[in-house]
Amino acid sequence: KEQAILRKNTQPTKTKKESNRCVCKRNVWVKSAKRKSTCHRSLYTRAKCKLSNLIKHAKRCFFQEIIDKNKGNPKGIWKALKTLGGVKKDQVTSRQLITEHGAITD
Repeated sequence: KEQAILRKNTQPTKTKKESNRCVCKRNVWVKSAKRKSTCHRSLYTRAKCKLSNLIKHAKRCFFQEIIDKNKGNPKGIWKALKTLGGVKKDQVTSRQLITEHGAITD
């Protein structure tokens, strides 16, 4: 059962092209690494590390850019941090309402 993952398209184009190339390379090495060859396994590991480092660097630069845009604007910084961090407000749902006549439930 596959679930669709929705992501915002917010990567800069340079890093997007570079990361797509790394992803393709990594996927090729994944298939060949399953053959239990040490040479293929090490190539896969290198490609995987390069891709994860590239993603970390792109995220760091993107976050820094957003924060720099909102310098001197605390409201803008908090708004950016909330959207970048994926923080959502929890919905409070009440199943029971207590009144003077007793409890009312759904």
